Amino acid sequence: QIALLPAMAWLLFAAWGGIALFVAATRRDAGSAIAWTSGLIVTSFVLDFLARVWSPVQWMRPLSLFTYYRPTDILQNGLSADPASLGVVAVAALAAAVGVFGRRDL
Repeated sequence: QIALLPAMAWLLFAAWGGIALFVAATRRDAGSAIAWTSGLIVTSFVLDFLARVWSPVQWMRPLSLFTYYRPTDILQNGLSADPASLGVVAVAALAAAVGVFGRRDL
């Protein structure tokens, strides 16, 4: 089951990579694309952390991509629906990035 951990980490990175490509396709310069992507990643991480420790915002936890990568649960129970969630986000973000990039005026 330990081989599942890097596979799930790859799916998490692929999802963030797709989102980063989408953000980059909507921006004209690299600096703002990096800033927006970094902000989204940090916000998602903080949201996941706050939802774990503070019960009033626990309902928002599924909005964070970091929620779907839980190494201890993977080692103890195996995979659940988490790979599908991360895979759907990765493919949808990549498709949106290709669609937006195709309409850009370069």
